[in-house]
Amino acid sequence: MPSRRARGISPIVAAILLILVAIAGAVIVYLWLTGFAGTATATPASMKARITIENVNLTTDNVTLYVRNVGDTTINVSNAAIYIYDHWSGALVTAVTSTGNNCGDMLKPGAICEIYATSSLSGITAGKYYDIKLSVAGIEAYYSGVQAS
Repeated sequence: MPSRRARGISPIVAAILLILVAIAGAVIVYLWLTGFAGTATATPASMKARITIENVNLTTDNVTLYVRNVGDTTINVSNAAIYIYDHWSGALVTAVTSTGNNCGDMLKPGAICEIYATSSLSGITAGKYYDIKLSVAGIEAYYSGVQAS
């Protein structure tokens, strides 16, 4: 016969303890998931600044790029580098620094800017196709299949 001194936890106290442990576990899981999801879905700064090249005019003497800011931050376009590659071989033909633009060096979100280089472009042949890469403020954009005139 069991002694009267050895007693267990009553079923009501045991149920309350189990409920409290389950709630504490749910709170910990919730905090972990919301902290993880908050950092995993944050937009990197590099994705906030983006440009696209809408059109290109290329001659043997100059290149003009029509660039749109499709990001959500203003971009400084004063020191733009333009790389021109042979469309078929991929070889770099020439690289030039822009000599000007029509947007006052700052390209606002949604705006289009004309960026140009008006010096003689060595290696460009009229009638051939070229690919253009623009590098400005650490952002790059590409435009493929431009025929030089």
